[in-house]
Amino acid sequence: MRRLVQFFVLCGFILFGSLAICEVVPAIIGVYPVPVSETEEFVVSWLQESGFTVSKELPEAGKTRFKANKAGEVALIEIRPQSPLGSLVEVCNTTNVQGFKPSTIGDLKAALERYILSIYEKNSHKVDTLPDKVKAMVKAIVCLRTSTDGEPVQFSGFAIDRRGVIVATAHDLDAEHNIITDEDGGVGLKGEVIKWDPLRDLSLIKVKNIFETAVSVKNIKRQLKSGDRVYSIGCPQNFLRKVQIGIVEGPPAMVNGQPLWQVNMEVLPGSSGSPVFDSDGKLVGVVKGRYRGTLSRGFLIPIDTIQDFLGRGTR
Repeated sequence: MRRLVQFFVLCGFILFGSLAICEVVPAIIGVYPVPVSETEEFVVSWLQESGFTVSKELPEAGKTRFKANKAGEVALIEIRPQSPLGSLVEVCNTTNVQGFKPSTIGDLKAALERYILSIYEKNSHKVDTLPDKVKAMVKAIVCLRTSTDGEPVQFSGFAIDRRGVIVATAHDLDAEHNIITDEDGGVGLKGEVIKWDPLRDLSLIKVKNIFETAVSVKNIKRQLKSGDRVYSIGCPQNFLRKVQIGIVEGPPAMVNGQPLWQVNMEVLPGSSGSPVFDSDGKLVGVVKGRYRGTLSRGFLIPIDTIQDFLGRGTR
């Protein structure tokens, strides 16, 4: 199956803004879909294995900073949240000492990219492993992208009407956003947000396209129990229509006044908006995101919330 350009790491996502402690513009290593604490653990381990002495600096609020030193290569590394699910890594060289060599920066970036891919590949599943009734929904899945404040945003959605109506999440969007949908072969189709509900975290998007199939919002399952297996299909890390398998952990929890199913399931950036099915292909919810600081605890928007969002005639 074709793999799209990786979001965050390889799509040219660049931020500029020098740190107060830097005497030169910092080198951007990249933005990665793991929490700050996990990114720090990996970077420190890699530096130490590469022969660097690493010492932690006094952090500022929301940031982690440490110094790395080896044979005259000295640099400050800062890791800070870029989103609830992502971390920005910067290397800050100073003008009075030899900073990191370009090869060191390149090696660190490559190591981070391999780590992210290993996490995803370890926890993803092939479409062929899906129950047949879930597999039948694959062609209804849509990869979506837009930008917010000049920064790229990538997420997932699914057609609920073959005539081009898509359900997705609403975070990182507003009612004025234009959307691009990525179809097989990389064809981009422009879409328009026609309904937006930030409280329920759902949006409705219209594109000029006829989909091969659509997900029925009437073929549903409302009641789940602990231990039930569920399947999400979406576009995490810009992989087209990848599968994650999860296990329901308990009854819905109330978060900001909205019920959310809790599942043990890998949720990476780009997964938000993925439809979630039971083994009979019945729609049970939509991936909202994951619990900050973990890789495997996800939250699903229940089908009742989706039907309330869509309005009369969907129940």
